[in-house]
Amino acid sequence: MLAGIDLPSTLFAGFTPLEAGKFGQYYEIRGTLSHPKGVTLAVRTIWMTEHLSGITKFVTLIPDKRRT
Repeated sequence: MLAGIDLPSTLFAGFTPLEAGKFGQYYEIRGTLSHPKGVTLAVRTIWMTEHLSGITKFVTLIPDKRRT
């Protein structure tokens, strides 16, 4: 669970806290996305928990070059 959000464990194995910015705490989640035709992509997602509201929001998804 990431700040109140129950992310599917089949998609993501865990999260890593990153730096705290002006607006909130950032987290990184690494995982894979699978296409029905068998192509698997390694990805990094960045999430932020806002300081003021406490709401966790998806920020971006980028290729995970460490895992390719």
